[in-house]
Amino acid sequence: MAPIVCLCHFNAIRFNSRWFSITVHSKGWPSLRFWVRGAIIAALYAVLTVALAPFGFGPFQVRASEALTVLPIFWPEAIFGLWFGCLIGNLASPFGIIDILGGSTVTLIAALATYALRRRGLVALLPPVVLNATLVSMWVSALTRTPYLWTAGGIAIGEAVSVGILGVPLLFALRRLPEQVLR
Repeated sequence: MAPIVCLCHFNAIRFNSRWFSITVHSKGWPSLRFWVRGAIIAALYAVLTVALAPFGFGPFQVRASEALTVLPIFWPEAIFGLWFGCLIGNLASPFGIIDILGGSTVTLIAALATYALRRRGLVALLPPVVLNATLVSMWVSALTRTPYLWTAGGIAIGEAVSVGILGVPLLFALRRLPEQVLR
């Protein structure tokens, strides 16, 4: 079943579906903590992407910011944080509007899939790797005139490095924290 997005009172976002549920404030609004945590994740993603831009764009890219793609396992607000952070971070992209809109859309889909798979162990880490390798490489290979398979392989390796070497330790570190901290 596909997720259903309901836009309620002044754009407060609430998900209702079999896979997704976001706790909302008693008046139907997501809590302030939800928005602040999402904004912090967006800022971290954007700053890391822009600061390390020479390594984050092209047929072979390693983005330290992609380590944050493990966060939807803990917090649904990370979905929006990753999407908006990618949108802002990709303003530094040499590929222009297609990377700004396309890349952030792929990140949104990957974050939704990670959240949906959050109870499936390390399988939840696959969506960012697979989706970026298959979808982002479409326009990157066309714009750089690099063969698609070469680009897809390069992006897959870069994503695996980002998620595996940086994201997995972050995941395990967060799992060690008391539950009160993660709320």
